[in-house]
Amino acid sequence: MAGLLLMLAGGVLAVCAVGGLVLTHPVRPTTWRRGGAARRLVAARHELVAALGASTAAVVVLLAGVAATVIVCWPLGRLAGGLERSVDLPVFRWGARHHYHGWIRVNELLTLMGNRPQVKAVCLVSAVVLALLWRRRGWWVPPVVIASAFGFEKYGQKLLALVVHRGHPPTTRGTYPSGGVARLVAIYGVILFLVLFTYPGVGRRWRVALWTMFGIAAFVEGYTRIYLLKHWFTDVVGGWVYGSLLLATLIAAASTLVERNREEGPTAGSAWRGRR
Repeated sequence: MAGLLLMLAGGVLAVCAVGGLVLTHPVRPTTWRRGGAARRLVAARHELVAALGASTAAVVVLLAGVAATVIVCWPLGRLAGGLERSVDLPVFRWGARHHYHGWIRVNELLTLMGNRPQVKAVCLVSAVVLALLWRRRGWWVPPVVIASAFGFEKYGQKLLALVVHRGHPPTTRGTYPSGGVARLVAIYGVILFLVLFTYPGVGRRWRVALWTMFGIAAFVEGYTRIYLLKHWFTDVVGGWVYGSLLLATLIAAASTLVERNREEGPTAGSAWRGRR
């Protein structure tokens, strides 16, 4: 069981560190021509923005990405239900056997970072601070992106819980996918993306470090949900998958929303700084 958790931890950290570095590292237009897939994605986004405008194109990207996320996670939820006896019950029993008072208290504190009231507070503070930082760049962009992250995560998770309808552990009513895990991944991830987009001069090492810390937080949140018997193990894995896909969608939509600003300078965000 410990080996399985360590393997998942390594996967979460690697995906967050590498994926975050790629998604938020300042990209020069000349480098777009180096990779065929990257070039096609950039060209498609340019064409979409040119045809619809940045705002409409961002909405199209967001809705298409959310729909694709739900379509992918729906059959995964069905698969998770089929693994309840062979995977979830053994993990649940392991957690029940390894409950220690002091460690329970630690996990009860750590799991709060994925609870909806705490996430709401983080969203509010982040939206206000980033709006002030972006006041000459389009102050409304961070609040809109963060509000979209919160809303789409909440109602997408509710939709998946309804259509999958796989039940819950005997100790709680937590179901597939884990909302606490998905909230942390999707919402905290998009806030980190906006912060790094605000400061494009942040170096590669710091970006790797920040995304790695984010990956650790995502794994810890999942671990606490399992250890405290709030979710089946596969619910947590589903939360990681759902949150990651939604985060990728939100980053794509946010990048499309500010596409015209990317095109005006050699690095992401530099054109905005030049307008001050």
